[in-house]
Amino acid sequence: PVLLRLPDGSGRHEIRYVTAQSANILARRELTIEPAGRLVVVREGERTVGAASGSGAVELILDASGSMLKRENGERRIETARRVLGELVRDHLSEDRAFALRVFGHKEADSCRTDLEIPLGPLRRDAAAARIASIDAMNLAKTPIADSLAKVPSDLAGATGPKTVVLITDGEETCDGRPATVIRDLRARGLDVQISIVGFAIDDAELRADFETWAELGGGGYFDARNADELAQSLRTVISGPFRVLDREGNVAGEGIVGGAEIVLPAGTYRIEAVGGDDGVVDDVRIEPNQLTRVSL
Repeated sequence: PVLLRLPDGSGRHEIRYVTAQSANILARRELTIEPAGRLVVVREGERTVGAASGSGAVELILDASGSMLKRENGERRIETARRVLGELVRDHLSEDRAFALRVFGHKEADSCRTDLEIPLGPLRRDAAAARIASIDAMNLAKTPIADSLAKVPSDLAGATGPKTVVLITDGEETCDGRPATVIRDLRARGLDVQISIVGFAIDDAELRADFETWAELGGGGYFDARNADELAQSLRTVISGPFRVLDREGNVAGEGIVGGAEIVLPAGTYRIEAVGGDDGVVDDVRIEPNQLTRVSL
């Protein structure tokens, strides 16, 4: 598969498959780009994330490799992550929501080990917060992003409805895995899951671009976080839930995350639905060409 970016302008275009050296055209296909607009969906007002029953399972995947021992704003990254995740499970995720936690990098140096620290089950706030508080990063531990994502189907095997996976990491894959391939496979298997990535203190533009691509493949979003407040806001945004866009015939025209990045849609009229909850439907949303439409659920 090849990812193609939407052209800046609408109209008739052609995709060409050419040889690398002589640029001979081996195949071609015409396509029409319709006038398009942009949509962003936000949550109206503050509320407990996932308060609606049946709002789906959440799995957090936490990077606790050696790089998380670095300091940002006077505090080690792993300490910031522990504090923010502890507040998330104590104060923001709804009690009894299906929850799982996977961690890598915290048990063996020079290892690609990844562990399911909290198996899927109803969230028990105090127990989850205590487990998170006990996690520490280990120097020289590696970053098995692909292998951790590959375990999502077994981690969430008992979950019903939509599933949200959030990877929190400050570095690149270092175990020779291919996260993009793993994510494509998860989506191709029909697993009802959205995979989002929160990059913590990411300075490498190329790595940030990789994360954005992986999140797009996973039907989720990529979020940059430089400090505790941005990390907390990113996590609350991702876990607030996915939405889908339906056209006049009821076909899914697009998907996104409430409070996340904007999505591009052909100009037209749509229905916006929160996925997995019972508190978000907006009908007759008009997307105008070259304009941003904002919808509150």
